[in-house]
Amino acid sequence: MKRLLWLVLISCGFNSWAMFTKAKITKKNSRSWNTPRTFGTTHFIVGYDEKHIAKKESKENQFISKKSTRVTHNNFIDEDRITQSFFTTKHDLCPILLEVLEGAKKSVCIAAFSLTDKRIVDCLVKAKKEGIEVCVITDVNNMKQVHSKINSLIEQGVAVWHYSPVLNPDYKKNSFADPCMHHKFIIIDDIRVVTGSANFTKSGQKTNIENILVLNDEKTVKEYLKEIKRLKQFCIQCSPSITA
Repeated sequence: MKRLLWLVLISCGFNSWAMFTKAKITKKNSRSWNTPRTFGTTHFIVGYDEKHIAKKESKENQFISKKSTRVTHNNFIDEDRITQSFFTTKHDLCPILLEVLEGAKKSVCIAAFSLTDKRIVDCLVKAKKEGIEVCVITDVNNMKQVHSKINSLIEQGVAVWHYSPVLNPDYKKNSFADPCMHHKFIIIDDIRVVTGSANFTKSGQKTNIENILVLNDEKTVKEYLKEIKRLKQFCIQCSPSITA
């Protein structure tokens, strides 16, 4: 009987201990499940939080760098360099061309297949009014384009010539279309040349994948001057009353 009583007391004690332990574990687990969702990112000095922030900043910097790949500041021309290259993947070419044109002191000569950018036209008209000699050679078809600014130059008294292929001794009749004057270059004060693939249009200077090259080599400039003189033999000078 005594043995049975002892067994009952031991069993009750064991059950009480087990229930107490279970309640303690349950309370601990409950506390872990109620952990704030930000615990993993805010309760460690080293670890996830720093990596997360660094990764976020890296993505933001990458986005900013992609948006700001094109350089827009002024003073592009380095007077100490013989050549400089510029590309629409990095630059808006118009400010560079305007800087070159505005630096002219004596003369500006442009051979332009297409000239539709009013900013360039305004710069040429301003140079003309300031007493700078301005000469423009273009393709005859460009004068008929809807957005062409050639006639505006003619009306402002700027000297304009258009290429006439029939005046070229090497001209050959083409059943599809006549050869065009496809040059895109500028000569400044007979000492600097700007040339490249870009037409003097907004899309050519900013949207398309294009380039321009600034040349300060004396021999190269002389070669371009000879080309202008040679090209004028195949051109007709325009006037406000006779534009084409």
